[in-house]
Amino acid sequence: MSQRRLLASYWSLIAGALCTDVRPKRIITYLFITFTFLYIIMQQIIFTCETVTPMFLAGADGSTPELRPPSIKGALRFWWRALNGHLSIEELKKREGAIFGDTTQRSKVIIRVEEIAGKPLEQYKGKAQPLPHHADKPKNFKIPCVRKTFQFKVILISKSLDFTIKQLANLFLITISLGGLGKRSRRGFGSIKIVSNNDYQMPTNLNEIKDLLNNVANQQKFSCQDNIVKATYDTTDKQYPCIETIQLGNKKSDLLYQIGKKSSEHNSDYTGFARPKYRLASPIWVSCLGDDSTPIITQLKTVFPDEDKERGSNTKAEAFISDLIK
Repeated sequence: MSQRRLLASYWSLIAGALCTDVRPKRIITYLFITFTFLYIIMQQIIFTCETVTPMFLAGADGSTPELRPPSIKGALRFWWRALNGHLSIEELKKREGAIFGDTTQRSKVIIRVEEIAGKPLEQYKGKAQPLPHHADKPKNFKIPCVRKTFQFKVILISKSLDFTIKQLANLFLITISLGGLGKRSRRGFGSIKIVSNNDYQMPTNLNEIKDLLNNVANQQKFSCQDNIVKATYDTTDKQYPCIETIQLGNKKSDLLYQIGKKSSEHNSDYTGFARPKYRLASPIWVSCLGDDSTPIITQLKTVFPDEDKERGSNTKAEAFISDLIK
């Protein structure tokens, strides 16, 4: 019997029992069973995390560094969509709404962020250069950030019958492995690692990442061959940025500098652009896996907002990825 049917049967049983037996002791017993049942299906998991690179994430004023649950939930939604490229747009929206909420229903995912005693965020506020490859003004400016080595707790709670706590935990691992939080997270900033959890650890190789993706998708939709994780379905006609490939690069002591430098050298429409009428966030994500020197590069499906514009080949995007892998 599915969890949904089990829940429906349970509530029918309790409703029938309350209608036929209203003695106080029995009501207390039924309520105890109910809360126990709800506790079982509403599970939680706690991760102790640490910033690996400066994080440009601000609060309501747009400038004061702050780490908030909505930022994490937004990142979870993004990567959930990205790994479910095998779904149609209609099915994608339906399933996403059932898990994360939409205009007709509340989210089944609850996120809390807590500071660790003795390590307040205030001590880790600072400034960093978002364009480290620029040595000269005016592009060598610094902006407020959460500095490296800031530790905090993320509490994930799932109330969904169809999206288990294990899937939610694995989605969190994917999110912090393939991307980061805040501005410039597509270029290595805002990277996070797990420093404490007995049941879940950061992936260390592409096979482990492939397994995480397939667990969350609940289907075998990714393979790992020749040191590349690839989607096993055709992404040609997809109209949203879904995962196409994932690759690991060699360690670089000046990784953030190299990411910025190579991104600038190979700048093209295929690496993202901002124009008065159209904008495309880079479909190439570069994050730091586990430390500040190991690049992990994720190529998403490129969906141009101005499809009528003629473009050349994507050789510059390929060169950008190739340089980071070397």
